[in-house]
Amino acid sequence: MEIVKINSRIQHFKIVSKILESYPGGIDAEAVFHSDPLYTGLEAMAQTAALHVRHSLGFERHAFLLSVHNCQMPPIGALTGVFRVTAGLRNRSSEAFLYHVVASGPHVADFDSELLIGTRAYDDGFKKEVLAALYQKMWARLREG
Repeated sequence: MEIVKINSRIQHFKIVSKILESYPGGIDAEAVFHSDPLYTGLEAMAQTAALHVRHSLGFERHAFLLSVHNCQMPPIGALTGVFRVTAGLRNRSSEAFLYHVVASGPHVADFDSELLIGTRAYDDGFKKEVLAALYQKMWARLREG
């Protein structure tokens, strides 16, 4: 079997740099890019929505991107500058959350999508004692800016 190596060029896991505001129906955040690939804009949008889900659930469940609907991306090759990411909760069930997410950047470099964020109970693969603490600390740091 051949091994395929994929290099995302992402230097770190966390793309969201600051939480500007959080409220029951959504979240406003900021992401800063430095000639990053276009798909990192979608990753910032997913991270923003998932952060809101985790916080809304008191960090008691694991959250992840389940699906992307109608994603519009700017016709550019790389992302540079500060983007404001706004995720508004549209609907939810006991285990899934639908958000309308917009990321607005410089020079009309805007993203727009519907993202479905799934949740699941922590288990042996997603350990609560590790992940709940990690995301609580991340939330606190991002709120401080």
